Amino acid sequence: MIPISIIVKLLQFTGAIEYIGMALYPLMKFVGLPGEMGLVWATGMLTNLFGGVLAFINLSAGLNLSIAQVTIISVMMLIAHTFPIELTIARKTGVKFITMFVVRFGFAFLFGVLLNFIYKSFDYLQEPAILTIKPSSMVNTSLWFWALNELKNYFIIYLLNYYFFFCGGFPIKLL
Repeated sequence: MIPISIIVKLLQFTGAIEYIGMALYPLMKFVGLPGEMGLVWATGMLTNLFGGVLAFINLSAGLNLSIAQVTIISVMMLIAHTFPIELTIARKTGVKFITMFVVRFGFAFLFGVLLNFIYKSFDYLQEPAILTIKPSSMVNTSLWFWALNELKNYFIIYLLNYYFFFCGGFPIKLL
């Protein structure tokens, strides 16, 4: 996750996020998401869900996403994530690598399209999402402050991960 955070920060710093978003927009428009969310999904596919969440936190500022859009990107990441590890494991069980990739990527994308269609058709969950963690709310924009904030995020993810895996689920208070 640390390399992903650094890469995302470098992409933001150089302005490349805007160009990546424009390149991914033709694909992401089918699921009703801005192009930048394609980078979030790609991060989740290449790393894990937590890497995707960190990319989401860093890239969602200023996008004014709806609840439906946050749900769509979340579901797509849940279906298609951690490809390098999970596809290798699937291959060792006898499933072809390319088959599993197409199935997981394809179903994630198709489900995103279906959710987008349902949410827009019934005007459901179109209210603005209230994201409580926003990097844009940071007053100090120095690299040192960013690094400390990222360390705090890693620690929170570690605690949630630890509690989930070793204590049998999320505590009710966090929901």
